[in-house]
Amino acid sequence: MTIHAFPFPDGTLQGFIDLAFTPELADRIPEGAVEGSSEQRDSMLVGSWRLTEDGAGFEQFTPPPPPRPTTISARDFLSRFSDEEEAAIAEAAMSSPVLLLWFMRLNSGRRTVDLRSDATRAEVRALVEAGILTAERAVEVLE
Repeated sequence: MTIHAFPFPDGTLQGFIDLAFTPELADRIPEGAVEGSSEQRDSMLVGSWRLTEDGAGFEQFTPPPPPRPTTISARDFLSRFSDEEEAAIAEAAMSSPVLLLWFMRLNSGRRTVDLRSDATRAEVRALVEAGILTAERAVEVLE
C-alpha cells in the first residue's frame, strides 16, 4: 500500500491510497478499470480509484496536483524578475541600504528563498514601495 498525501497552505491534507488488492476487493472494482486478464484484477489498476463514501465500492477520481513549493532556489527567485526589473532593483539599491543588502544576499550565496516568510514578503513589499514593482506584480513574484 502506498499513501500519497499533499499538505495545503491551510494546513489540511488531501490524499489517496494505492492498494494492492486482494481477490475479495477486486470483485468490487468496476469492470474496465483494469487492463489485461482477469487474473490481473487484484494487482493492476488504470487511473486513480478511491473507496466510495459508503465504503461499498470504488470510484475513479483525479487526484489534486501537489501544491507548488514555497521554498525555491535564489536563482529561481531572481529569474522571476524581468531584466528591466533587475536593473531597476540594482539602481534603487545604490541609494537604499536595505535594498542593497537584500540584492547582495540574493546574488552572493543565499541558497533558498521562502516565498511565504515574513522577511521575503517585506523585501518584495519594499520593491513595491520603491516603485519598482506594482502590487499585482509583487503577487505574481510571490506565487
